[in-house]
Amino acid sequence: MKILSVSFGYPSEAYRVKYLFTHEQAKAFKNHGVDIEVLDLSSESIKYNNEIFEDIKVHRFIKTGKNIPAILKNRKLIKKILISSGFDLVLLSFINYQYIAYFDLFKRYSLQLAFTAHGADAMSMYDNFIIKFIKRHMLKTIDYVYSVSEYTDTLVSVLQRRNIEDCYKSYVVYNGVNEQKLLKAKSTSREDCRKELGIEVNSFVVLAVCDLIERKGLDILINAIGILKNHISSIRIIIIGRGEEEDALKTQANTLGIEKNIEFISYIESDELLSKYFKASNVYSMISKTIYELHATEGFGISFVEASYLGVPVVAGNNGGSSTAVKHGLTGFLVDPYDKKCSVTISNYIKNLFEDKVLYEDMSSNAIQSTPRVFTWSNNVVKILETLKK
Repeated sequence: MKILSVSFGYPSEAYRVKYLFTHEQAKAFKNHGVDIEVLDLSSESIKYNNEIFEDIKVHRFIKTGKNIPAILKNRKLIKKILISSGFDLVLLSFINYQYIAYFDLFKRYSLQLAFTAHGADAMSMYDNFIIKFIKRHMLKTIDYVYSVSEYTDTLVSVLQRRNIEDCYKSYVVYNGVNEQKLLKAKSTSREDCRKELGIEVNSFVVLAVCDLIERKGLDILINAIGILKNHISSIRIIIIGRGEEEDALKTQANTLGIEKNIEFISYIESDELLSKYFKASNVYSMISKTIYELHATEGFGISFVEASYLGVPVVAGNNGGSSTAVKHGLTGFLVDPYDKKCSVTISNYIKNLFEDKVLYEDMSSNAIQSTPRVFTWSNNVVKILETLKK
């Protein structure tokens, strides 16, 4: 089996977290004996190059935008790669209308063609007519659509105007965790992780790992921490990520008087080290919102299941596909980010987890037991390979 994974972005040594899920999936395919290569159609290179990134062959193409000569040059190179390798499947990550520049090549020179839909890429409400038409055309002519959650599958069905025939080529295939990446943290105690990271052993830590953008609802979470500082003296929040909202969030923390309770970390280079931050935390939280006019939604939420894998209860926004990754009352709590009292609700849930040790241990145990059964990259690629056999 030979697969070509295609995306407008892929991790590199300079930015290891960019579209990391495509790389995790590629490694899982390789672990299952699949010969896989990657096309990155939006690299930072000034010219085409290919490299081996963590045992995966990656073809990196320059950004073209509407540059017709550059697109035509890319088409020649892509055609050459497709003909010389003979792929059984071309797997396009995201339903991106820009694939139309190469879509006929993918369709003609591969045995099967599929999309992986992640959420925002299938939100069609505010797409213009031309973009909707292009996306629908591609969806009608491919062989498979893999949606990362039931919510995302619903978005795809609306965009696709799905009929009975379309249902037979549509599958829900969950994203997952890289178990190998998390194994060391899983076998290390919370106390040892904290000592290594310089986190106070007796503090109660809430962690968030995400881009610092409006959709992630960090402002709501910070308000909740402001409420909790009077109830949990040891409360601390660690936010790992970077983005346009950073200055505003820091100003908010200062206004609430919790600047000493909050730590901002822009980037963690090592996956192993990042997993130790998950293990060192008591609660993981990200209050995801859906903003339709911005094509912004949480299609799944990999960080939720990474926390769950390590036994960390989650408090999350109930928008988008978060309800797939977080089971309310079992592995965490879901809240409505648009409820005016949302911050109060979050603070109450976190306070309950702090005070009720039985509740905490039950949620932690539920998460540890359920996550490896469903949410792994191995399960993801096995299901895709099974559909190809059918």
